[in-house]
Amino acid sequence: MTSLDSEKARVRVISLFQNESIQARTKKELEKHFPGRVDFLPLKSLQEAIDRIEQHPEKADLLMIEHESPSLILLKTLMEMMSQSVHFIITNQPALFEALLTRENAPEIIEISNFESSLYRALKKYSLLMKIPPLDSEDPEEYLPINIDTLRGLSPLQTDVYSKLGQDRFVCVFRTGHLLEETDLAKFILSKRTEFHVKKSEIKAVLAKRAQELEESAQKPGVSPEVMQKAFTSAHTLIRDVVPRMGFTAETQNIAKSCVNMTLKALGAKPKLSAIIDDLKKKEGDYIAAHSHMVGNVACALAHRIGWNSSATFFKLGLAGFLHDISVVKEEHARVHTLIESESSPFTKDELKLIRLHPVQCAEYSKQFSEIPSDVDIIIAQHHERPDGEGFPRKLAGKLISPLSALFIMAQDLVHEVFEHPETLSDDFFRANAEKYQVGQFKKIITLILNTTEESDA
Repeated sequence: MTSLDSEKARVRVISLFQNESIQARTKKELEKHFPGRVDFLPLKSLQEAIDRIEQHPEKADLLMIEHESPSLILLKTLMEMMSQSVHFIITNQPALFEALLTRENAPEIIEISNFESSLYRALKKYSLLMKIPPLDSEDPEEYLPINIDTLRGLSPLQTDVYSKLGQDRFVCVFRTGHLLEETDLAKFILSKRTEFHVKKSEIKAVLAKRAQELEESAQKPGVSPEVMQKAFTSAHTLIRDVVPRMGFTAETQNIAKSCVNMTLKALGAKPKLSAIIDDLKKKEGDYIAAHSHMVGNVACALAHRIGWNSSATFFKLGLAGFLHDISVVKEEHARVHTLIESESSPFTKDELKLIRLHPVQCAEYSKQFSEIPSDVDIIIAQHHERPDGEGFPRKLAGKLISPLSALFIMAQDLVHEVFEHPETLSDDFFRANAEKYQVGQFKKIITLILNTTEESDA
């Protein structure tokens, strides 16, 4: 660690104490919390602090004041002069300072009657909220960014979680084992800090454990739809963060396979399209995960309905559903269904490029699987092609689209329609759109769909 790094890692504290015992106890707690890092500047009065800062502006992390005076004028002046610092007020009369609690940079009130525990909680809170600088710099390549939805799915945390402070500097904001609550995230969300980091050296164990948990869930009888959807969403958001930066490692492959196995077990050998559509209308939360889950499910139900009943076909469609949008980051990108929709949306050129090429990118990711079933990469690469040849990325003629890709595209059409118009009925949708499917494999599939009913499965 360089001297510059060491200097940046210091915790600077300006303090005003009347009681020497309180001052000594405070210094002891600070050293316990930030060992070897505290620079403690004691002053005697508010006026002395104001005069000093006017002459020599102090940059401090903490302003700690033992205060019992009913006059708040000097205190407010000092707090305004040190608006970039965190303010702790140590007092036996907390009611005197209620007016300050509505300020944007409200102080933390430390009650002397409960001093050690109050101070400990306050220091922990502000270190978690990145008010205290980190110990030192580390290699930024060691840190893997994850978004806030992924973080929610990792609770209780199986690894330390960090937030980035400037270039190449990270601070631990949540420790392993922490049961994450929305109150923990509130201030991060308000400050628009919604990206966190985990160490790559630690995430592999997390991924392996998640794969094991999913596989165990897949083996249990009667997994509820709610548990399954939560597990799918958590796994999908995690994979979307990890794969673009680490590739499909053995651990991430196992997560994807176990998640698909769990989903297929819940679907059963005779998945009902009507039941899946009813479930789709209830979906909330992460759109990309919900969309991916439901496209795979609907594709399997359509395959069963037209007699493509093999477990291998179901697995291909389920895995394609899981992977087909795995490189997509933003919900508004995932909601783009056709080239016309992309052209009429206010996206930048770079965003349009990402949208139009994501089928190719996701197909390339799928090829990293050590034992990828045949056709899966083709389904993914073609999932935004259209029967009329006006799809993307290649504008393939409808007759050149593979059979499973055509089925998957029709499933995605139906899911998209239900997301946009929840009142949609599947049979009505296919009857209304039959004409546009009168080409290549689409024609064969739509004919079978219209000539069969779910009642025939009974």
